[in-house]
Amino acid sequence: MATIREEIISATINRVYALTDFNIHNSLEKQHEYRMQTVLADGSLTKDEKSMVVKKEFVKIVIMNV
Repeated sequence: MATIREEIISATINRVYALTDFNIHNSLEKQHEYRMQTVLADGSLTKDEKSMVVKKEFVKIVIMNV
């Protein structure tokens, strides 16, 4: 199994949030879609790392909407 690099995952999540333009992505759906597209297009992450970022992003959205 591939090694999950937690520091890379955290840096990716921070980068994706920093790149989000709230004037363009003005709803939660648009923000989530943009972030997922950005993560999935990132060539520096393995498939397992991309999956981990997507799961963490999903958990954040669920927690925010509770």
